[in-house]
Amino acid sequence: MRGGKEFRDLPTLHDTLKAGAEALRGVGLSRRKAEYILGIAKAVVKGG
Repeated sequence: MRGGKEFRDLPTLHDTLKAGAEALRGVGLSRRKAEYILGIAKAVVKGG
């Protein structure tokens, strides 16, 4: 806790890619949103 607020670590891009679409769907994202997130993560990891 810092300044009365709790901070949590976010997953890395590699963790997100490793988890996959079904894991993202499991936390409430639509199939399309999961696809967008994975597509962006892949592009960033590849550098493009």
